[in-house]
Amino acid sequence: MKYLSVEGVSKAFGFVPALSNISFSADRGETVCFVGENGAGKSTLLRCVAALNRPDTGKILISGENVFSSAARRTIWRQIGVLEQEAFYFYEDLTCFENLELFANLVGTDDPAQLVLRTLERVGLSQSRLQSVRDLSGGMRKRLALGRLLLQAPKLLVLDEPFAHLDDAGEDLLLEVLEEFRGAGVATVFASHRLELASRISDRVIVLEHGRIVDTAARGGVSGDGSERLIQ
Repeated sequence: MKYLSVEGVSKAFGFVPALSNISFSADRGETVCFVGENGAGKSTLLRCVAALNRPDTGKILISGENVFSSAARRTIWRQIGVLEQEAFYFYEDLTCFENLELFANLVGTDDPAQLVLRTLERVGLSQSRLQSVRDLSGGMRKRLALGRLLLQAPKLLVLDEPFAHLDDAGEDLLLEVLEEFRGAGVATVFASHRLELASRISDRVIVLEHGRIVDTAARGGVSGDGSERLIQ
């Protein structure tokens, strides 16, 4: 049994179909990337996988349990780490340190203050630990969100355009952290336009078009002109 199974998922907004009969799976330590034009359904699919949007039909299972079942909801949702494209949900008037310390206390970590300091150093924000979140650049916010994922230690990562707003150093950091998650057996599902980066860490690249899966390539099978074809 795969850790994550998406079975026949469809979703519409009013009379406009966003997803049509989407099925795929991801095992522990496996990374799956979705590509496609804007409006192809990538973000909608990721929000369904993250249990943020309920599909109209189909199932999303983690370890065989429906993510929307009331009995398993709290246990399953704690396993899912989410990084949305723009919305990071921080307390704007709190500092980087205070935001992560609050989250560390919520997830019940030991010695949260020291763990937060180590995490801020890991994501390159040690010198900005006392800076208010509202004063951070987009790239720094993305780093802080990455730090929050490290504190959470999820079993499933759902990432929407994770390379957006990052400079070269930030991209390298993200690639390193994603490889660490992979080594720890974390399943990752993400969407990206940066196929040259995404293909380096993806076991499969799945192409969405008008809410449908139209192509799939194994790791190393998408590059150069092929990658351009998939996202045009």
